Amino acid sequence: MTDVKELKPIEAKGVDLGQFEGQRAKIESVEVTKVRSNFGKDGDGESDVLKVQSVPLTTIEDRDGKDVALRASELFNLTRDENGALGWPTGPNGKLAGFMKKLGVSHPAEVIGKEVVVGIRRKEGTGGMTREFLGFNTD
Repeated sequence: MTDVKELKPIEAKGVDLGQFEGQRAKIESVEVTKVRSNFGKDGDGESDVLKVQSVPLTTIEDRDGKDVALRASELFNLTRDENGALGWPTGPNGKLAGFMKKLGVSHPAEVIGKEVVVGIRRKEGTGGMTREFLGFNTD
């Protein structure tokens, strides 16, 4: 085992996400998926979301030395009606409804091929750490 006194600082590998901010990219995929959530209505700790992803903006090398596509993506909340059918909130605060209106479409499937502006999203993590990822300017 290594003695703690033998530890040294090593520069972390990473990508400067700022180089992609404001860049235009086409939406490549849209899929319904589940994410862990404290607000899941099925009691399973998960919520249904729509995951929207851009075309690859670049590739980065993972820990194993393999190239991985770096994309911008957004998650949009989905909801169920009284019959259990899955859909999207249409109220004035509905993030997906506003995003579709901005893109000039009436259904989530129609966003594929549309151009969006990439933006940096920040999320507070545990211990005061802030994580950054690439999303879209959805406003």
